[in-house]
Parts: sequence; structure tokens; C-alpha cells
Amino acid sequence: QLYPPYLLRTLPLTDDVILQRRLWVGVQAREDDSTSKSAHIANRISIAHRLQKPKLISDMCAFKAANPGAVFQDFINWYGNPGNPLEDYEDETSLSKPPSSMDDASEAIQIIMAIRSFWSDCWDEAEPCPASEQKPLYDALSSVEMLLQAFESMHPAHLMNQVLSVNLAMANFLLRSAAEPVRNVRMVEATLSRLEKKTEQALEKLGKDMTEGTLPGTRKNMKHDDELPPDLYISPETVAACESVCDHIGDTEIILSRATSLLSKMPGEYDLVHELLARQEGDVFHLNSYEGRSGILKTIRKQQQTNSGREDFGINDLPFPSVREYILRNRDEKSPCQLTVRIGGTHGLEDGGNNSTMGGLVLAINKCIKD
Repeated sequence: QLYPPYLLRTLPLTDDVILQRRLWVGVQAREDDSTSKSAHIANRISIAHRLQKPKLISDMCAFKAANPGAVFQDFINWYGNPGNPLEDYEDETSLSKPPSSMDDASEAIQIIMAIRSFWSDCWDEAEPCPASEQKPLYDALSSVEMLLQAFESMHPAHLMNQVLSVNLAMANFLLRSAAEPVRNVRMVEATLSRLEKKTEQALEKLGKDMTEGTLPGTRKNMKHDDELPPDLYISPETVAACESVCDHIGDTEIILSRATSLLSKMPGEYDLVHELLARQEGDVFHLNSYEGRSGILKTIRKQQQTNSGREDFGINDLPFPSVREYILRNRDEKSPCQLTVRIGGTHGLEDGGNNSTMGGLVLAINKCIKD
């Protein structure tokens, strides 16, 4: 019986680290290079194994500590068969090409033999040691030094790529946190799901632009990065995806503010709030729920109490209008016209006074068309 051990966490792979490792491992042999293709493959495999070795040795040590007397085949049965380490650093175009010649077959055999030898040597080198007693794989100090060096040598376009990725992810996180009180509204949950999907698509495209750099073959033909056109650092599809996320962020903020306002006036009426949010402005729908109708009427009454300043506001009292409109027409049949007057914000006129503390006045005169 085998016991699965606790393992150390893998190193966090950021976009710049992936790009750096791809440059190390994913370099193909040039046509005019005197070095043989077999030697290039062996060199690439050696680099990939050096990157893979610390984690593999750590896992083997932990497995031996949890399973004394286990053999190499036991570890393979639990850990899984080793894969091609070069595939982790190749682009989608390279992975999609099937083997087409004897050279490809011999290359695959060479990789398999190198992997078997590497894993067998690591198993012999590993000593039983639980993960709790091992040295952490992640070195924070050296990672910070590498990060500062990367910032100093990073192109401004790549830096803005990373800043935009962080901002989009943080905006999605903040909106989800702010929507917690209104998550039971179906419209809110659907809006957050759309935003999360759009954000994931934009982050995937930003990461792809960061790791791939520019269009294939363009950067290799230029001496300096400054000679590259600006649009090569980010694809038009990525720009469109980021713009779509920004639009959805604005729509989500509006939905959250409306849902929060409606639920504060009608607590617990999640279905009613969903119906109100889902309909366009001016649409009419019927309320079949007594609680919903009562909630709306109570909200209107409470608002009228606030406007009038009266606590004894009767249920039969007519509400005070927020806007008053008057239309004055002349009686001249030869030159008919009318004057439209709109008075808004009648605070202060509720008790028969003549002093409005807030509001405005709109006058409009126009000629009437006689039928």
C-alpha cells in the first residue's frame, strides 16, 4: 500500500518567467548552424531538466519518506508517467504539427531516452525526507532581486501589459466583494458571471501577448526594440477584449448600485428587483405579489413623508408631485400658439408656502398647427 505524501508548492510562474524559459529552452537550430540538430535537442533537454530537477527531487524525497522501501516503479504509478519537458515551452503552432519524417521519430526517441535516464538518476539521488523538513523551493529574496532587474530592463509596453492585467483582475475582485449583499438577485449574479468570463478572456490574451512578445518572425529581423511598430506589442484582439471588459465594468457598477438601492427600499424582494433590473426604462409589468405591491407603495409613502417633513402623513393623502406642468393656449384661431411651463423640485411648496428651496423652471412657447 502506497501513502501519498505532502509536497512542497511549485514555483509561481509569471508571464515574464515563462517568456524567459521559452527563450532558453524553445530555441530551434538555425539552418546555417554547424551544430547538429541532435546536439541542439540534447542541449534543450538538459536545460529543461535543470529547471525541472528541484521540484522532482523534492517530490521523490517526500515519497520515499512516506513509503519506505518503495521502488522507482511505485513512484511512477503514483506520480504519473513523465512527459516531454520541451512541450511546456513550445507555442501552439509547434504543438499542432504532427510527426512527418524519420527525423521527427528519431527526435522523439532521443527525448524519451533522455527523460528515462534523467528520472532514474533523480530517483537514485533522492534521499527520504518529508516535505516539512525540506528547504522551500521558493526563494523570496532572489525572486525580488530578479523582479527588480526585470523592471529595469522591461519594455514600457510590457510593463503596461502587466499593470493592465492586475487592474482588470482587481476590478473583478472588488466588484464581486461589493456585490455580496445583493448576490441573491439573479440579474446581479448573471452580470458578475459575464464580467468574470470577459476578464478571463482579456487576461488570457494579455498573457499571450506578453509571452509571445510580437508577431512571429518580426522581432528577429530588427536590431532594436524601438524600431518595432507600437501595435506589435499588443494585438488588436487584445485591445478589443480589454475595451469589452471596461464596458462590462461600467455596466456592472450600474447594476450593483440599482440593485442595492432597490433592495434598501424593498428588503428581501429579490425576484421583484430582478424584474425591475431586467426590463428597459418605460416598460410596464404586472406585480402578482402582494409583498411587492406593498413594498412599492410603502416606498413611495416614505419618500413623501421625507419630502413633506410630516410624520402624520395619511394613507389617503395625495402625493406631492416632483414636477408640475402647465399649458396655456391662446384663443386666436388665425395664429394659435401655446406656452408650456414646467416646475420641478417643489420642496417648500407642500404646505401652501410660496418659497421653493430646490427646483427649477422651464418655459417654452411654440406655434400650434391647426388641423
